[in-house]
Amino acid sequence: MHIFEGDTTWRLIGWKHPRISAVAFDPNDHNIIYLAGGNGCLKSKDGGKSWKITTDWQVTESQSICVDPNAPENVYISTAYGIWRSKDYGESWQAANNGLPKKFTQFVTADRRQVGWLFAATEGGIFMTTDGGDNWRLAGAQGIETHDIQQSMQDPHIWLAATETNGVFHSKDNGKSWQEIGGALSKAPIYGVAIDPFDTQNM
Repeated sequence: MHIFEGDTTWRLIGWKHPRISAVAFDPNDHNIIYLAGGNGCLKSKDGGKSWKITTDWQVTESQSICVDPNAPENVYISTAYGIWRSKDYGESWQAANNGLPKKFTQFVTADRRQVGWLFAATEGGIFMTTDGGDNWRLAGAQGIETHDIQQSMQDPHIWLAATETNGVFHSKDNGKSWQEIGGALSKAPIYGVAIDPFDTQNM
């Protein structure tokens, strides 16, 4: 992992890991950093000066990692074999796949307003939980491989999701229901989405 300093300089901090797919921070303590690595979760408590792997051999092929901003002790990591959850700031982990019929999960993200509300982009569609990962249910894009899910900064009820075969889906009711946007990209593989932080019409 590298950190950008000034206008032109990057500095390597900590772990020289061959595959890092995502980074997350504790919102209350930015010295606590989590990385989703090829062989699990890496954690730093000192701003990246030192690192340790906090997962065991069961957690591999990590794809993304997120911290619940409303309960930062709860950390989630998505992998090729499902979702894992920590309730103690990433120190210990348990599988959290109840309700997920297909385990491969490309992305997991937390609603920034409601504790325990998360969305997962899986190979079988968009899944959501309202109890911190104890139970997941299908929310949209049934049977469609999903790559990315993002929440609007301006209107937290609006979400976008990128899919492999059906373009982009959107939700206007905080992820309870999803509709395919259609148009020129309706059959295109989309791997990432973003929403203008100042104008929800720009996506």
